[in-house]
Formats: sequence, C-alpha cells, structure tokens
Amino acid sequence: MSISGIGSSGAAYDFTNMTPQQLVSAGAQLFKEGKISERENVSLMGLACAYVPISGVTPSVDLGLDSTIRQNYVQMLQNVIQSEQSHGTAVPGQLAADQGLLQVMEGYQNGGGAAEAQQSNGTIVNRQA
Repeated sequence: MSISGIGSSGAAYDFTNMTPQQLVSAGAQLFKEGKISERENVSLMGLACAYVPISGVTPSVDLGLDSTIRQNYVQMLQNVIQSEQSHGTAVPGQLAADQGLLQVMEGYQNGGGAAEAQQSNGTIVNRQA
C-alpha cells in the first residue's frame, strides 16, 4: 500500500487503492482516534460492502469484506455524493456527512490528515471530527 496519509497511530491510508477489509479497518482506527464521526464510519462500512459496476460489467467474484479486490473508495464516494446531489436521495444529514468524510479521505490522499483536508477547489480547511 502506498503511503498517502498517516494517522496518529502511524497507520497509512490510501483510500484510492484498498480492499474492503482495509477500508473497514481504517474507518475503525479513524473513529477510535476521533478523526471521523460514528455516522462517517458507518458510511465507510457501507462503501466497503458496495460495488459500483464499471461499464455495466458485473463481476463473477464475491465482493464481500473478505475480497482481495482493491477499489478506489474516494471515487466511489464522489459518485455517491454526485448522485445524492443530482437526485436528492440522501436522508437528512447524510449529504453533509458524506461530504465531510470525503474531505477526510482526500486529506489523507494529499499527505495530510483529518485536521487538514483539501476541498475540491484546492482550499485547505481545518476540520475537527
């Protein structure tokens, strides 16, 4: 796994190249450290169980939590947020939680962490969980 961000525990997170179990483990550690909320952690668990087909191709393998298939969870969450915004499908508070979680994930991708997340426009913001 490439080192894109380091948690206070010393764990490295590359949310663009993780197995479902790695995502769940990262979420549990970030929650334990107070970097993400319980709602954000539940969203990560949901992403770990999700599969977004590419070009309508359905895999012939099980993509459960034991899967060794690496996925780009940053892109997956960006797609979820885009869908929530365009279709208005998010339950109250979910869109904001997903956007906050995306900031955390992108912060780690940029070598920072939860306290320093980079917004899509490039502005660095301080974020407290």
